[in-house]
Amino acid sequence: MKRSKRLIQDSLEYARRGWPVLPVHFVNKRQQCSCNKKECDRRGKHPRTRNGLNDATTDRATILAWWRKWPLANVGIATGNGLFVVDVDVKSGGLDSLRKLEAKYGSLQDGTPVVETGGGGLHIYLADDTKSLRNSASAIAPGIDARGNSGYVVAPPSVHQSGNRYKWRTDTRTLPLKPVPDWIRAKLAEPQETPHPSKSKSFSKGGRNVGLTALAGSLRRQGVGATQISKLLILANSELCEPPLPESEVKTIAKSIGKKPAGKPREREEFLAFLDYAESIALARLTDRLSALATLRAIYDKARKLGKPMLALNVRDVAIDSSISTALASKTLKILQRDGWIQLIELDTGQKSAIYRILSPRDIEKNTHKQQSFTTKPPKHGYECSGSCRGFCRNLWRYEVLGRRTEMVFRLVLAEFPRALTTASISETMGVMPRAARNHLQKLESPSFGNLRAARGLVCRTEGGYRWTEVSECEIAKALGVAGIEESQRARIKAERARYGVRMPKEG
Repeated sequence: MKRSKRLIQDSLEYARRGWPVLPVHFVNKRQQCSCNKKECDRRGKHPRTRNGLNDATTDRATILAWWRKWPLANVGIATGNGLFVVDVDVKSGGLDSLRKLEAKYGSLQDGTPVVETGGGGLHIYLADDTKSLRNSASAIAPGIDARGNSGYVVAPPSVHQSGNRYKWRTDTRTLPLKPVPDWIRAKLAEPQETPHPSKSKSFSKGGRNVGLTALAGSLRRQGVGATQISKLLILANSELCEPPLPESEVKTIAKSIGKKPAGKPREREEFLAFLDYAESIALARLTDRLSALATLRAIYDKARKLGKPMLALNVRDVAIDSSISTALASKTLKILQRDGWIQLIELDTGQKSAIYRILSPRDIEKNTHKQQSFTTKPPKHGYECSGSCRGFCRNLWRYEVLGRRTEMVFRLVLAEFPRALTTASISETMGVMPRAARNHLQKLESPSFGNLRAARGLVCRTEGGYRWTEVSECEIAKALGVAGIEESQRARIKAERARYGVRMPKEG
């Protein structure tokens, strides 16, 4: 079996087990890392994608696209979320430490998957039911590292820098994961000595990357920016690491951690709520531009993961994430800029990427007459249509009673219930003038169908703004006498839906 085919098959198998995978650089025949750095300290062990560990996924299409692009890439498995790996490093005396621990506490390797690394070490796969264990260098014992949340390991059939393959120990590959023993949890719970700049060479080989990443993470949580983190890490690298890591690798750590969210939790939640709303608008407006929709959703997924409105995007990565060609990805990025979905802030010619800001889409008021998808469904109260009638009633409301834009305002009010919404907040969220928002709210206060006017509205005005009256659309339709649709209305609505490519619900 060809190496590339085996790499793909094993990657997909790990994904089926629920283990997120990512492509990792490999060592070529000249014993050089595929990253082409002359002084690469982690040959065949660091991620190939721009966001590294953050790009790990179980999505089949993404995995296939990665190994089509890099057919010889090693396979990495992201740990955490229930997967915990004990990394035994032979160079640091890990095997001797493991023998002493197993003599005291019992075998750690029996009944669980075990990988024999190409350098003579071991990866022991375990299950962390609490999903709380994090990375730790030599916390279990000298030469034995913990790989938990925010960590990863290189997996079979990857090739080690020594030229040997990572391989599963015989008859252990398909075994279920054994729970993490209590004695390991106890050792990881012991307070670790915090590195201090006054202490020389606190991070030894094997723990330098983990130590600097932890230091960068603590700085980011305090709100320190990527540039300042890079300067501090370079200083810590020279003072604390033995031997120091290459400066380029330190800058990569700082850049990766600097992308993580550091804002207030409330701001992050508001941004994620905005993404959900903007995505519902995208589904309605970009249905006839599937490539643009796929690109925008890939951008939204990345923004949702990072929790911030500004992103560094590379055309190739966008193409892979949205499963389209590079040329088409470049074209769709320009379309999204032109239509006001994203804004170009800065070009980074050195990294062949650009900084984009996610915008509130313009022209939301433009009536496209397309189906709208909402994350919040209207609560079911009072009279409800049954069977096929519900589809016709929804269509009736969309085209005859409310209209699509007014219905969007109603969905916003429903999503915030029982909190009241002001006209200003609605106009800001939808990107419309306050006068237009008031017109939509007036239609919701007294819905009408022809000469008929409902005695009670879908929303009511309160001291704090507008709120839902807890009356369903079907109740209003029944009160107006339009729950049943005449044949002429049925035919006209059917033609209207067919015109915009919307299927009619089946009778029955």
